[in-house]
Amino acid sequence: MTVPVAVLGYTATLAASSETTLAAKVGVQIGAERALVSIDRVTPTAGTDAVGTVLDRYEGTVELDDSRTDVQVLAVDPATFAGTAFWDDSFADVPLDDLVTRLTGPADGGRLPVVATGLPRGPVDLRLGTLPVEAEVAGTARVLPGRRLAQPVVLVAADRLPDVPSSAGADRRSELWTDGPAGPAVEALTEAGGRLARTLEPADVLTTANFLGISWTFGYLSALAVFVGVIAAAGLLLHLESRSRSRVAGYVMARRLGLSRRSHLASLVVELGAVAGAGLVLGALLAVGAVALVYRRLDVDLLRPPTPLLDVPWTAIGLTVAVALLVAVLTARYAQAAADRADPSAVLREEA
Repeated sequence: MTVPVAVLGYTATLAASSETTLAAKVGVQIGAERALVSIDRVTPTAGTDAVGTVLDRYEGTVELDDSRTDVQVLAVDPATFAGTAFWDDSFADVPLDDLVTRLTGPADGGRLPVVATGLPRGPVDLRLGTLPVEAEVAGTARVLPGRRLAQPVVLVAADRLPDVPSSAGADRRSELWTDGPAGPAVEALTEAGGRLARTLEPADVLTTANFLGISWTFGYLSALAVFVGVIAAAGLLLHLESRSRSRVAGYVMARRLGLSRRSHLASLVVELGAVAGAGLVLGALLAVGAVALVYRRLDVDLLRPPTPLLDVPWTAIGLTVAVALLVAVLTARYAQAAADRADPSAVLREEA
């Protein structure tokens, strides 16, 4: 029982964690369920607020380690961004709502408050193209939604950002992020003055992530665990069969001393349930140890954040526990039926 539980727990956890990690990578790159990129600038309206959030993406640089580093600057709407953007609690030590609130805080020394990943807290020399912007990193995160390049990401409140002329060369692009269907979002984008250039969907990222091979491997191991579980159940039956003669003799003698059939069946269930329970606990401990050792190293895509996330498949665990207990009960009933079929007089003569 221990081996199939350990193998199934190991493979189910790694498969679930890999799927969760991949979904997170997709969400981070797109920013939400889907992103509509516009050629023309989009001005937020009640229509765009109803379907998602509007932001402007700029190419920028910051002074970091005595050299200028490229960054992606997202000018967001603090009122709607946190409600639409993809987020996982592992991305930062505080919720996204709290980080977004810092964008609306006071300007320390006239510096614009920003939230960033890949930058230290404190004053930062930010430029949008050639336009200098005095900024202060008021909050940091390990991962921020909308990161599509291997560069730091900077969030800033759009209504506090100075006008960035096209001559600055910041390569501005407006986007509408939405977690709903594409149709209403496209309509809202158009009504807000946008002109759709392309739509980023999860399939666009999934086609570039090397995930199928890992999924097939975990599927094979899960099937192997089920096969081993069948063998373990058969072994439990063979174990009972090997002890059937002495067990039946004891049962016949106990029956003559007043043991009820129900009590004997209950004792069998307890005995086999204890064996199954011990196998479950030991198998779970082995699975947890194995997963803890390797899951951080099984990154489905090293280029895209976040790093591997751990997702415990509680449904699979519950199903495994239920199946193990069911096997114990059915095996006990089988042993009880075998004992009931025995001829007491013949058993006693053989033992005499």
